[in-house]
Amino acid sequence: MSTYTYLAYHIVFGTKQRQPAIDLARCEELYRYIWGIVRNKGGHLYRTGGTEDHVHILVGLSPATCIYDIVKEIKVATSMWVRENGVFKAWPGWQDGYGAFTCSP
Repeated sequence: MSTYTYLAYHIVFGTKQRQPAIDLARCEELYRYIWGIVRNKGGHLYRTGGTEDHVHILVGLSPATCIYDIVKEIKVATSMWVRENGVFKAWPGWQDGYGAFTCSP
């Protein structure tokens, strides 16, 4: 018998002090960047979305992937990318914490 897992997570995190720093006109660029990070980690991005002060990510992950590690990588890499490319003006960075909830099919 083969191994089968379905580990889907709804991840939510916001900008520092919930500042409305995500320009909705350019948020698709951020979502594509997140998709690339998830793909490179062997995950499957089902959906991304959000508002000016937070993002939602629905992702399927391998059992070998630690949720803490993937969230940390997404937050660090996207923050660096935003700053280096000037994607959002006055970027404050991400808040320290996050929410992660499992989802059923």
